[in-house]
Amino acid sequence: MFGNLGNMAGMMKKVQEAQKRMKEIQAELPNLEFKGVSENGMVEVIASGDLMVKSIVIKQDCIKTADPDIVGEEVMSAVNTAIAAARAGVAEKMKDLTGGMDIPGL
Repeated sequence: MFGNLGNMAGMMKKVQEAQKRMKEIQAELPNLEFKGVSENGMVEVIASGDLMVKSIVIKQDCIKTADPDIVGEEVMSAVNTAIAAARAGVAEKMKDLTGGMDIPGL
């Protein structure tokens, strides 16, 4: 009977350690940076681990086109690439915490 209490205490300790590590990772996310580049290389975007866009650089060649649709597509492409890179990077950080399990919302 007391063996079960010991197992439960050990499990609770692991849960508390995981919660602490989760908070540490969440605190790191705004400082992590992930780069996205549009398909044609005309726009570069930096996004943070908490999926916020930190910078957008539009190359002169893209601006010279003066076609708002092209500029918009390039920006959208770079933003989507940066966000995908950020999600993948955060998932990799979480892998250690979750033991490789894919837990929705983490």
